[in-house]
Amino acid sequence: VIPAWCNLGVALHLCDIPDEAEKVYRKGLELASASSQCHQLWNNLGNLYRQQGRYTDAEKAYAECLKRKGDYAPAFNNLALLYISCNQWDHAEEMLERALQADTKFDCAQSNLLKLRALRN
Repeated sequence: VIPAWCNLGVALHLCDIPDEAEKVYRKGLELASASSQCHQLWNNLGNLYRQQGRYTDAEKAYAECLKRKGDYAPAFNNLALLYISCNQWDHAEEMLERALQADTKFDCAQSNLLKLRALRN
């Protein structure tokens, strides 16, 4: 059930219908709050908020995601992207390192960490 809500929300988000995407993510969370997979909905909601510039809401959504699955590498990577957007380089680097601790083969986080370090030097 959760993947369907995630996929629908992502589709709406990609079609530039953010209000509907947010409703879908919220409805999915309402229906599956006890599910072990609801962390994905929180992560996707965080991405939506981050891309809208709603950084405080995004940070809270990623925190909810990590509260439910503390080793979810994509959420750490997305938090890093949020911190980069806010020029919080140290926090961004820490989140990318945590993403790689959670998943040593997470190419996206590896690439983002290399780019961040190059940007900082």
